[in-house]
Amino acid sequence: MADFHKADVEKLMDGVLAWPAVQEMMKSPKDIDRFDKYVEILQERVEWDEPILLPLTPALFIVAKDGERVVKCRCGHEFGDYRVNWKISALINVRDTEESLAEVYKGREMPDPAWVQLREYVCPGCGGQLEVEVVPRGCPPDFDFLPDLDTFYSEWLGRPLPDTAEYKDLTPDAIGKWATPEYTKPLPELDGYAKDFYGFCKEGELRFQRCVDCKEWRHVPREMCAECGSFDWIWERSSGRGTVFSWTVADRALHPDFVDDTPYAPTVVEMEEGVRLLSQVVDCPPEDLEMGMPVEVVFDEVTHEVTLPKFRRRSGGEARRRPVSIETLELPPTIRYEKSDGIAVVTIDRPDAMNALTKEMLAALDSAFAHFNDDDDSLVAILTAVGDRAFCTGMDLKEAIPLLTSGDELGYEDHTKRQFSEVDKPIIAAVNGHCIAGGMEMLAGTDLRVAAQGATFGLGEVRWGLVPAGGSHIRLPRQIPWALAMELLLTGESIDAQRAYEIGLVNRVVPADEVMSTALELASSICRNGPLAVRTSKEIAVRALGLEDGFVLEKSLAAKVFASNDAKEGPRAFAEKRKPDFTGQ
Repeated sequence: MADFHKADVEKLMDGVLAWPAVQEMMKSPKDIDRFDKYVEILQERVEWDEPILLPLTPALFIVAKDGERVVKCRCGHEFGDYRVNWKISALINVRDTEESLAEVYKGREMPDPAWVQLREYVCPGCGGQLEVEVVPRGCPPDFDFLPDLDTFYSEWLGRPLPDTAEYKDLTPDAIGKWATPEYTKPLPELDGYAKDFYGFCKEGELRFQRCVDCKEWRHVPREMCAECGSFDWIWERSSGRGTVFSWTVADRALHPDFVDDTPYAPTVVEMEEGVRLLSQVVDCPPEDLEMGMPVEVVFDEVTHEVTLPKFRRRSGGEARRRPVSIETLELPPTIRYEKSDGIAVVTIDRPDAMNALTKEMLAALDSAFAHFNDDDDSLVAILTAVGDRAFCTGMDLKEAIPLLTSGDELGYEDHTKRQFSEVDKPIIAAVNGHCIAGGMEMLAGTDLRVAAQGATFGLGEVRWGLVPAGGSHIRLPRQIPWALAMELLLTGESIDAQRAYEIGLVNRVVPADEVMSTALELASSICRNGPLAVRTSKEIAVRALGLEDGFVLEKSLAAKVFASNDAKEGPRAFAEKRKPDFTGQ
């Protein structure tokens, strides 16, 4: 057994030991003497007296304290029993947006925030960063190391600890003891369709049943539509907005669990979809309630199992009439068209696929905006999407690439036209989440843009051997400076909402929950103007750009790219999550 001086062990720990001595030490088997010197040095470097039993990281130690074994930071902060994952007691900084991840990663090294998140675990005592991990979304904190201390001390060191502890991960027990929210009032029975309804609420979504055949919404779930007798229905997401329809003030509670809340006001809210919901306006005393008061849904997690939909007052001026669905339009469930007070709202509703477009959806968008353009009752349109992950990520590659590489026009047989190029009325884009590829191309065809603070914008087609053929080469250099348009087109990299605002790509950047209300305010301000003047102003501005020849050139040259081997290799590599092997052919 080699005998190393304590000073040499300390130099090794600090990384200043001469390399020959390091090699000599590495050749020698680890022994009790070196371990004892290592722990002795660690003990001298901390300002507390509890004996270190085992180091976990350069900053964390398992120590003996009052007959227990706890994890302790070098600053003295304690994380509790060593058999409980210390990470659940740390401060956790989560990076799960492109903006936050860009502070760590550069360019193509950045992981997709839709799939992974980076977590930084910080000591609450000293603020030091203790560990970093990149894991799939929803993955629990990794329990890196749970040592069998009793076996280590008794069988390897030969000096058993004075007390013993069961060798068991106690993290599940600790989590199970976390207090649930105290809620003594009656709760809904989570069975049948109610289980689905409250399941959506738990995920932060208010959804109602909607008949596929007659398009009627209903709040009380049932198998058959009361309007047309159809058994074909879907759970469709509500806008979450409505107005106060009626209320009653309870000065004396009939149920004993509500006595402490009196007076309270059970309130009926009429949603924009037409259904009525009995709930509560949480930030409004009964005396301030008004008929027609605009409200929006908020979710109250009253227990870990039940989240209740409640409402709060909504800013934005007068209450708007509920939007009317256009029944004469034959649209798929993934595209919705509604109008109210001169404003048409077109919504992409395919959040599970990041609002990627199919050929059917592309045709439906054309139909919806053609209807808007011909409708004398609508002056402004708002294009938006369901969910906060993505506004639109472009065409669904599983469907689009086989069509494009086989020469399919995807609905644009007239090469002088692109999306919205025949719409003479203003279009406002309300953007949450990723606006990339075809989503970005749609954005370029709109007139005003409101973006959430976490939104991102980009044209990543070149990264996969493709080109954006929806008008971006023609529209973008006319909307933002040439060099910035080329940066987006040639690098395939995305920019965040703030950068998009700085270069003039968007008009407003607001918190995510204010995107739609801001878009509605812009639309309302346009609606106050002369309809003929508004429509003519846009027509003159767009026609003066002379985009048609550029669209023809783009279509012609893009066809060569889509017919290439690279156009097949890029999407194949994307699907297989690997780097493309381009040949330039």
